[in-house]
Amino acid sequence: MATQTATPRVKAPRILKVKVAKAVPAHDPIMAEFIEVVKSLRENAFTPAMLKELIEGIKKPYVDEKMLEREKREAAKTKKDMENQRILVAKAQSLCRHTYKNGGEAIATVHNFPDRQTRGQCNLCRCWIEPAHYEIGFDQIPRLVPEHPLYQRVRQIEAETSWQLVG
Repeated sequence: MATQTATPRVKAPRILKVKVAKAVPAHDPIMAEFIEVVKSLRENAFTPAMLKELIEGIKKPYVDEKMLEREKREAAKTKKDMENQRILVAKAQSLCRHTYKNGGEAIATVHNFPDRQTRGQCNLCRCWIEPAHYEIGFDQIPRLVPEHPLYQRVRQIEAETSWQLVG
């Protein structure tokens, strides 16, 4: 097994401490260009405080003010649109007769609930018709939800169609 030897650290030359000759020979344009580069580096040298400020600025997350304002506007618009939609649905459900044009019932019965109570749903306005039941809120307190005013109609539909389910 070969042993690794540490490579010696070599100090990088400090360009900013280069002494610039007062007079540059006119026939050496490369040296003149080099002196101009060194002068500009001296003028634009980063101090430790400037480097620290630059690094802190890089670490900060980018915040686009226009994007934040747009998100606020869109959130307010979405909230307003949802409220308008809720009002429209409530109005449509209150005006719905829950019957088809030919006189048939538009309320369908739904049976797949663990409490084995039948629910109803209007196929026209998507109104959900439930019996009296308990709901547990976010605070873990059960609350009694009263029966929907149309639940008697669901019972009637269930009684009329129950003979179809047997056999």
